[in-house]
Amino acid sequence: MDHAPSTKETALKNCKAVSTEQLRLVLSDEQWLLFTQALDRPPSPKPHLEALLQTKSVFD
Repeated sequence: MDHAPSTKETALKNCKAVSTEQLRLVLSDEQWLLFTQALDRPPSPKPHLEALLQTKSVFD
């Protein structure tokens, strides 16, 4: 039995490593406050997206 990692497993491991690196934010206190305020705001209306999600897909 071969115990070498598959290409898929290796790719997934590398993807997770890159994703983790790209999620690190270095912000000043003021930037952090603005960032968290933006996250706490309710989402703005997206009428085009709402209409799209109500349209039948080719799979329906």
